[in-house]
Amino acid sequence: MTGFDTARYYLTILVLVSVPGAVLFWFAIHPFAGFWRRAGVGSAYVAGFGVMIVVGALLFLLRRPLMAVDFGSSWATAGPGIALLVVSAVMRQMWQRQLKLATLFGLPELAPQKYPPKLLTEGIYARVRHPRYLEYSLGAIGLALVCNNAAAYGAVLLTLAGMAVLIPMEERELVARFGPAYEEYRRRVPALVPAARRRNASQSS
Repeated sequence: MTGFDTARYYLTILVLVSVPGAVLFWFAIHPFAGFWRRAGVGSAYVAGFGVMIVVGALLFLLRRPLMAVDFGSSWATAGPGIALLVVSAVMRQMWQRQLKLATLFGLPELAPQKYPPKLLTEGIYARVRHPRYLEYSLGAIGLALVCNNAAAYGAVLLTLAGMAVLIPMEERELVARFGPAYEEYRRRVPALVPAARRRNASQSS
């Protein structure tokens, strides 16, 4: 086994145990936001991280059969994968300039009285409504291409399917939180494919 093969092996384990769980974390939060506001932020995090840890541990225990189909080291997939990881890292830097740590962890949703929500519409958020999901998707796909293992591809496909469910769920909560302001923002800014140029309110359709 070459050094690259060894790196792919451990990277595949990392993808398997962490990528799906990071999305499942929010499935324990968003659908039950009203309940968690009453139960407390701590309880919400215990539930979210609990789901993440249990799923990650289960996938780790099943890693051998799940990782049995390996397509081998290939720069034909690793090259584009690395390129996507670079794009993902650049996007992360862009949204981190605007997103406070409290917002990243959902505190305006879980404790709006203590952390007043703010609708982000500037910077990268003027081009795409969900830059975090876009960045995470590109990074996950990039990792899977570098791994070139069926387990990594499967984990990413399940993650993307989860996002397809999670985004409308989150947007319903955003509409409830921000009302017409978010509706107008949603009309003029795409969800995941960045707009070529910023459109102002008068250009929305």
